[in-house]
Amino acid sequence: MKLRKLFTVLLALLVILSFAGCGGGGGGSSDDPSGGGNGGNGGEAETTPNYLCFTSTGDSSIEMQIIYGTPEPLPVLEYSTDGTTWEDFVIGTTKVELADGKKVYFRGDNNSFSDGNHGYLNFKISGSIAASGNIMSLLDKACKSVTIPNNYCFYGLFEDCTVLTAAPELPATTLKDYCYGMMFYDCTALTTAPELPATTLTAHCYEYMFQGCSSLNWIKVHFIDNYPFYSTYQWVYGVSDEGTFECPADSSLIADNNYGPHGIPNGWVVK
Repeated sequence: MKLRKLFTVLLALLVILSFAGCGGGGGGSSDDPSGGGNGGNGGEAETTPNYLCFTSTGDSSIEMQIIYGTPEPLPVLEYSTDGTTWEDFVIGTTKVELADGKKVYFRGDNNSFSDGNHGYLNFKISGSIAASGNIMSLLDKACKSVTIPNNYCFYGLFEDCTVLTAAPELPATTLKDYCYGMMFYDCTALTTAPELPATTLTAHCYEYMFQGCSSLNWIKVHFIDNYPFYSTYQWVYGVSDEGTFECPADSSLIADNNYGPHGIPNGWVVK
């Protein structure tokens, strides 16, 4: 009798274990990103890409205009005011209106952006706006690329945006000629530049980049040598008289005492 009861208990236990092993009490279906499920990623939620974003202070608007001809091919872009619903952004036509505190995001998959041979693109902004997020979302919706694809890529992109108060991230480590030339030219409300992670520069890559940014008082770079010549030509001419310049301790800008419009702004503290 005791053996029969023991056998019954063991049988019941085996049945319970078999149900558990088949997922009867499992942690969510494969369609539920927050559950365990049978999904290929083990139920991990996907990370939203760090899209280029503009945040308005007061009423503002954003357009994109074509300067000096038409880049070929013309980039294809989308915009969203909630990060979920996306609409086509037609360069030269679409105008996004923003109320105080509202945001707009931009993304696209493009093999190139501005084209030095046929003109370049420029954000036309009214009202006070702060940029954030990854500028590379204009080229790569996944925001994973750190390679600038073509010469003049972001040339003059924010030129004369005197209401731009903050710059977006510029994470590219592989640059092209003129790729950031005149990018923030005369952005007089800009106080802090994006960190520049590239360690190797290209011809004219930062030329005139921050010229006329009279409020700019912080820049951080990772390059040792501003070679080739003209890579930083006049890039900080007309910035604030006082500021902080962060760079590697063995930078040739320090060793060569390269202070001025082509190197470290005069009067700035070096860290």
